[in-house]
Amino acid sequence: MSIRFSHTTLVAENWRRLSRFYVNAFDCEIVYPEIDMVGQWLDESLNLKHTRVTGVSLRLPGYGKDEVRLEILAYQPTRKRRVAQINEPGSGRIAFTVKDVHEHGIRVIASGGKAIGKYENVVLPTVGVLRYQFYQDPEGNVLQIFRRDAIQ
Repeated sequence: MSIRFSHTTLVAENWRRLSRFYVNAFDCEIVYPEIDMVGQWLDESLNLKHTRVTGVSLRLPGYGKDEVRLEILAYQPTRKRRVAQINEPGSGRIAFTVKDVHEHGIRVIASGGKAIGKYENVVLPTVGVLRYQFYQDPEGNVLQIFRRDAIQ
């Protein structure tokens, strides 16, 4: 059996708003039908009670029709969480390669994101020229936009 990465999931307070952000900011495409799951089988698989999961699957830019996806789901009932910090275990980031980091940053902010930290343009001998900036999506998830070029 071959192993292949399938998807990653963001749990959202408002999955419709968060999915719109990723569609508008990063050209993700909604894959229908929407997700709406409920039942004893779900409760047992999640080890929760009286759970309903709703949301959507997004096709990521740069991949084929049935390849890597980003799921944005909401759970009822839900638990509130504090905003993720980039340096805490269990957190991480979603990264997108873009042509122009500055220009795309404007699009991220216009779509509801928020810049964290500052734009960086660094030369790393083992990596190349790296241009990047970190942001938060409308629900506080950390993301990065970057461009990597060979050292000239």
